[in-house]
Amino acid sequence: MSRVGKKLIPLPNKTKVTFDGKTLKVDGPKGSLTRELHSDVTINVDGENIQVGLNETGKGSRAIQGLCRSLISNMVVGVSIGFEKVLEING
Repeated sequence: MSRVGKKLIPLPNKTKVTFDGKTLKVDGPKGSLTRELHSDVTINVDGENIQVGLNETGKGSRAIQGLCRSLISNMVVGVSIGFEKVLEING
């Protein structure tokens, strides 16, 4: 199994997630994002976490699971925290 795909995605307080079989929508204080996911992937949303599962087991399915988990995690971070770049000055 994919190590990345098995991790749960924590949901911040003001973030809302809806999944209707193929399309995932994430709403938060910074905006909303929508993405169509691969057909081999299933999403289970409970109150505090998102879990990414698989419909089929195969060689490429585990890679798709890890990819979708990373994409969903980035969507959640984008609508809740936003992009931040930290500059470190040495010298």
